[in-house]
Amino acid sequence: MANAEIKAQTKHQLLGALLHLLDNKRLNDISVSELVRKAGVSRSAFYRNYHYIDEILIEHANNIFHGFFQNKIIDQSSVNWQQASLYIYRVIRENESFLRQLFINGKSEIWFNASVSEGAPFYENKLGRRVPDEKLIFLTGGIMALGLEWLDKGNKQSINDVANIINPQIRVILGDKKTFA
Repeated sequence: MANAEIKAQTKHQLLGALLHLLDNKRLNDISVSELVRKAGVSRSAFYRNYHYIDEILIEHANNIFHGFFQNKIIDQSSVNWQQASLYIYRVIRENESFLRQLFINGKSEIWFNASVSEGAPFYENKLGRRVPDEKLIFLTGGIMALGLEWLDKGNKQSINDVANIINPQIRVILGDKKTFA
């Protein structure tokens, strides 16, 4: 196996082990020793890839949003705000366990920061201009808060209903003067 494959396999094992451990423990109660034992990798393998355990979660959140914005939205030039809203809440639902683990462990900023940094190019692409950081932060906070409320209520509203709540807000917050079909 090539070095890149070994590195990817090690990271995958560490992520899987960490997510499994988080099902039963708080993040602060998980040691690197326990994590590497669960992952079946050496301590030095952990430190070749990460400085601290949180970096695994940061990388996972960035990968979720990078894949989301790159593969599902940006590459679809005909996507509209309604579709974008639907995709956003699908990602929230698909990653509910991970999102909850971040919030339980006081690490919601990981999800938030990944969404803002990976979303900026998407919004710039759709609007044809850079969106100020404060607007992205405000928009992301609203989407996250609504998403968590939706999850807490057991996803009783359809994704369409939830998307319809945020869709007009996206346009207003971003100052979108275009009409997307």
